[in-house]
Amino acid sequence: MYKVNLLPPELQRDISIDIRRLVKRVAIFLVVIILVLGYSIFLYSFFSTKKEIVETEKYLNELQVTVKKIEDIKEQRQKNEQSVQQFKELVEKKADMVICSG
Repeated sequence: MYKVNLLPPELQRDISIDIRRLVKRVAIFLVVIILVLGYSIFLYSFFSTKKEIVETEKYLNELQVTVKKIEDIKEQRQKNEQSVQQFKELVEKKADMVICSG
């Protein structure tokens, strides 16, 4: 098929599009966009995970303080139970002594 253009050369436009070249450029552009988008998603995920780890460590430190208090209370309760048991034994011995001497 022949192209016929009767305009003078200074007014003529050659609008021929090289499809292969266009497809290559579009493909390269899409690959670059996909890579940049993937890297951006990776960075977002990385920094949000890092922030979550920092928050979790802070919460863990707060819990460790609470756990320490609970352990101290538990230890004190065990000491109190031992004291109560010793007091009961002394009271029983005293009661036995009163019964035996009475």
